[in-house]
Amino acid sequence: MAEESTDATRAAADAGTDDAPSEPVSRARGLPIAFLAFFLSGATGLVFQSIWSRYLSHVFGASSVAISTTVTVFMAGLGLGAFLAGRVVGRIKHPLMTYAFVEGLVGLWALVLPALVDPEGWLADVNRALHAGDAGAFGLILGRFAAVLPILLVPTTLMGASLPLLSQHFVSRRGDAGNVGALVGALYAINTLGACTGVGLGTFVLMPLLGVSATNGVAALANLLLAAGLFAARGTLLRGRWEKGEPLRILPSRPDAPWLRDQAADDARLDAEVPRTRRAQRTRRARRTRRRRSLLWRERPRSPSSP
Repeated sequence: MAEESTDATRAAADAGTDDAPSEPVSRARGLPIAFLAFFLSGATGLVFQSIWSRYLSHVFGASSVAISTTVTVFMAGLGLGAFLAGRVVGRIKHPLMTYAFVEGLVGLWALVLPALVDPEGWLADVNRALHAGDAGAFGLILGRFAAVLPILLVPTTLMGASLPLLSQHFVSRRGDAGNVGALVGALYAINTLGACTGVGLGTFVLMPLLGVSATNGVAALANLLLAAGLFAARGTLLRGRWEKGEPLRILPSRPDAPWLRDQAADDARLDAEVPRTRRAQRTRRARRTRRRRSLLWRERPRSPSSP
């Protein structure tokens, strides 16, 4: 009985060791805050799109061509921002703070944009020149597109960089590769839900109650508060990656930066450790199975011996 008790204790210990969750490599600290931030940025992004389309319609007229041009530039900027950020995000040490900085810039640009699209300003001159010239329908479309492009490309490119930055913050090691799909999918879903909420709230509630200019100010203020909140909570969100007094690195570092070399060394150690860990787990699992079978064999009921 003592030997059986000892075997059972060892088997339980082995089972507990095997079933205990290993320390995750994914840095999921602060994930609810990031989800809330991405929800708000999605909401304000669609509010901005609705408002800026209305601003530009005052200059170009509320035609389908003017609205389609605005949407085209908006989507092109989102794609460009995601492409550019994806190329350099791996060399940014604190991508979450870069994301906060980007959201703050979007808010500031939103405050400046009404002056850039003033119907009495330079866009009105462009519009009159296009109508006065003999450019034709296609030339009118190209002229409007070229006029809207520099105004909307800056903020929409910044918006497009948000998803790569947030994804890099939470998945920054090779060991996290299995979590990339789930995390990016969740972030994208949250952002899309925020966009649906923002366009409904802005179109049916805020603009009818406050007007276009005030709604633009509210959305810009939300972006600025979002950036300030992330910066204020940097100690919690960057725990383990940033210490008080250390400079925040929000711009891409050179490929030979010391922290990048350290991260590459950690990745190499992780790559070498994973096979050993898996072999040890298989060994413990096999040992546990053998001991359980031994216990079952010893405790099986004995059939009475025949006379």
